[in-house]
Amino acid sequence: MTFGTEQGFGHRGRAWVGAALLFSACAGKAETDTGRLSGAGSGGANMGVAGEKNASAGSAQGVDCEAVNCLSIPTTCKHIVQAPGDCCATCPDTGCDACPDLDCPAGTHSATAPGDCCASCVADPPDACVAGRLDYGSLREELLDKYGGSGCKNSAECTLLKEDNACGHACNIPLPTSTAHNLLPNLDSAAQSCSTCAPPIQVDCDRAIAACVNGKCIAADAQP
Repeated sequence: MTFGTEQGFGHRGRAWVGAALLFSACAGKAETDTGRLSGAGSGGANMGVAGEKNASAGSAQGVDCEAVNCLSIPTTCKHIVQAPGDCCATCPDTGCDACPDLDCPAGTHSATAPGDCCASCVADPPDACVAGRLDYGSLREELLDKYGGSGCKNSAECTLLKEDNACGHACNIPLPTSTAHNLLPNLDSAAQSCSTCAPPIQVDCDRAIAACVNGKCIAADAQP
C-alpha cells in the first residue's frame, strides 16, 4: 500500500513538475514577446516623429507656384532646362529665327501663340459694352419667342410693352397678356451686362394698339 501511494504521488509529482516547467517556459516567451513589441512600438513612434520632422523640413524648402503662369516655350526649342526649386522651365536655345516686326491693323493686336516662335496679329477681344449688348440681344430674342409663343384668340388677349433699360429702348412690343408680365423683369435683369455702355437713344413712341391677327399679337396703328 505504501509503495502504491508513493508511486501515485510520484506520478502526480512528475505531472506537477512538468506543468510548472511548461508554465515557466510560456511566461518567459510572453515576457520576451512583450519586450519585443514594446521595442517595436517605441521604434515606430521614433520613426513617426522623424518622418514628421522630415516632412516639415521638405515643406519649408518648397516653392509656392500656385499663382505662377509659365511662359510659352517654342516647339523648336533645342534645350529645355528646369532648375530645382523653379516653378517653370526655361529654354536657353529656342532654335527660332529672328522675328519680323509687326504692324497690326486696328482691331487687332500682337500675341504669341503657345509653341510659336514669333508673334502674330490676332483680333482684339470685344469690349465689355459690345459683349454685353450681344448677350442681351440673344437673350431678348429667346424671351420674345418664349413669351409670344402662346398666341391669342382675340385682341383683348394682347398688350403692348415699352422696353427701356441700359441695353435698349423699344416701343410697342406686342405680347399675349398671359405672359407679358414676365418679359420686362427678365430684360431689366439682363441689362446689367450693359452697365459700361452709354445710355441708349430715347425715341418717342408712335400711337399703337394691341391687336390679334391670325392668332398672333401685333402692334396696329391706332385710329385718330
